[in-house]
Amino acid sequence: MRIVIFEGTPEEFESVQHLLNEDSNYNIETGEATTTPSIASERVVTVERDEQTGRVLPDRAVIEQILDRISIPNGQRALYRALYAGRDRYLNANEAAEAMGRTKDEFHGVLGALGRRIGSTSGVEVPEGWSWLSYIMHIVWEDDHWVYRLHPETIEVLEEKNLVL
Repeated sequence: MRIVIFEGTPEEFESVQHLLNEDSNYNIETGEATTTPSIASERVVTVERDEQTGRVLPDRAVIEQILDRISIPNGQRALYRALYAGRDRYLNANEAAEAMGRTKDEFHGVLGALGRRIGSTSGVEVPEGWSWLSYIMHIVWEDDHWVYRLHPETIEVLEEKNLVL
């Protein structure tokens, strides 16, 4: 699978979408492309960013896909509940681990597993240098440690799916 990040308007995307199909044969000399039917265009998700901060704006449909792809392990459920309970502020690793009933090392293991889950989900594209986790949560370096907080879009999806209530 190849990962493509497209920056442009929906109209511009429509004009180049045929070039992104797996079975596309593009002739650079003539500028013509021939394609055979492919599901690749269904996997391409454009990434929107906040114009001021550059932060990736989460796509609710892809967050749902991350959550629905396979059953959610207990550790990830505990992480969602812990970050949801502290949703009004950022939690550091010790606070999140305590809220999850786990050690700090176990908390980091859950983050790693969640990152692999997100990275293995079709349609998720995160710009180079960004963490997979940044797709569903804010991660900020503060006072010599990382702190974590769910994106509002993630909170909405978790509530709708009754995963945190």
